[in-house]
Amino acid sequence: MLAAVLGFQPTKLEIRAGGVGEVKVVADSRQVRVIGVDVILEYDPTKLEIVKVEDSGVFATASARLVDNRAGVVKLAYSNSRGEYDRGKIDLARIGVRLKSGQKWGDLAIKYIPGSTTDSNIVTLHGVDVLTEAGNLTVTAKGRVLAAETAEEVTIPAVEVVKPIDSAVDLSWMWMMGVALVIVGAVMLRVIGQPNDVV
Repeated sequence: MLAAVLGFQPTKLEIRAGGVGEVKVVADSRQVRVIGVDVILEYDPTKLEIVKVEDSGVFATASARLVDNRAGVVKLAYSNSRGEYDRGKIDLARIGVRLKSGQKWGDLAIKYIPGSTTDSNIVTLHGVDVLTEAGNLTVTAKGRVLAAETAEEVTIPAVEVVKPIDSAVDLSWMWMMGVALVIVGAVMLRVIGQPNDVV
């Protein structure tokens, strides 16, 4: 049976409340050739905040990245071109995690539901999801925890979306929007009619 794992290195992080620590998101395909990886991270946004996501560049394309510190969700997607693959232990990204002031601990979990295709997955050269296990990161406060302070400076916005778009796709999208606007304009003129001349 094919089996692959997603997890964190390290799996435990101790930082002062209000401070930032860094972890790696890693995949282990156990020598199975993979063409893509999707990672969904979930956390309690009252306890943790993601302040940095840095892709490792192992895969040819980082096709999508969403960081939503209001909802407590991070979505990452990586892929290679057909015929290119990676296998074994793969560093996907480095994540900067802040434990919010006044908090003693927080968990960053990889969303994984066996059999689901809408969660995290590791996809083989043949389009098969081989993810069988996902780990969590536990962040704990180092030293004495003080009461919550005012909001700290955030290095990324509350919601950040990065999705590279192929230029051909981008141009066709713009062309379709232009055609749609022309059609809507023509319909509006027909429905509303021409304004009366003011004498």
